[in-house]
Amino acid sequence: MLATDALVARGGRLAALSSDTVAPLDRVLPRTWNPIDVMGDAPGQRYADALSILLRDRNVDAILVLNCPTGLTLPGEAARAVIDTLAAARAEAPGEHSGGRNVFTAWLGEHSAAEARHLFVTARIPTYDTPDSAVRGFMHRVQHRRNQELLMETPAARPADFAPDIARAHNAITSALSVGRTWLEMAELNAALDAYGVPLPTTRLVADAEGAAAAAAEIGHPVALKIRLPNLTHKGDVGGVALDLDAPDRVRSEARSMLTASRASAPTRGLTGFSCSRWLSSPARSN
Repeated sequence: MLATDALVARGGRLAALSSDTVAPLDRVLPRTWNPIDVMGDAPGQRYADALSILLRDRNVDAILVLNCPTGLTLPGEAARAVIDTLAAARAEAPGEHSGGRNVFTAWLGEHSAAEARHLFVTARIPTYDTPDSAVRGFMHRVQHRRNQELLMETPAARPADFAPDIARAHNAITSALSVGRTWLEMAELNAALDAYGVPLPTTRLVADAEGAAAAAAEIGHPVALKIRLPNLTHKGDVGGVALDLDAPDRVRSEARSMLTASRASAPTRGLTGFSCSRWLSSPARSN
């Protein structure tokens, strides 16, 4: 009962024995065996008979063999019966379900259990001093196994039905490389990202300030506005970036200011206009 309470308290549950297990146990155990109680006068053979039957039941994941010292039996005899039964099961079906079962033991007592514990350690069978520590040790193994299984649940690198447009991404990159650039223009970058299904804010490429204002009205406010100078990587260096613009008039005004600032601080040859994108990162507009 102590072992059962400890098991349930730690999230375990008792096995449901199959009818093919109950009938043989009825033949080898006293009439009041349920739950599986070999009784205090059990000789080693009774341990062996019960254990060999349980090892064949595939509904049983683990078996805890308990022994309480009495004046009627020898703990060492019962321990040897358990060891011999497990050895026979492994020899009969190496690597099979019956031979590789989780079997652990708890021989209560101090001096009377010393021999049995030594025998179990030598046979590499887990043994504990109390039912509670036995169940706790087993549940540690259960949790470790669950953790290992979780670690192996590596998600797929990409969804099974995902098919990127590799050719489109390749063309965007080779377009930049063909003119000696080591970075992508916005149109090229957007094409490469979109080819792999990366969500992007709505963007319009326009030629002048009026076009930028019209694009802002179309895609909705607020917007981010950037000047398009192919030979300039960091547009902010020449005042070519404005964020969180909330009206077409502001977009138009900022576009004109960018043109003036860029002419004063950098060559404008190659100027291709502006990009106007929906602005999604303003904390003040998070709703």
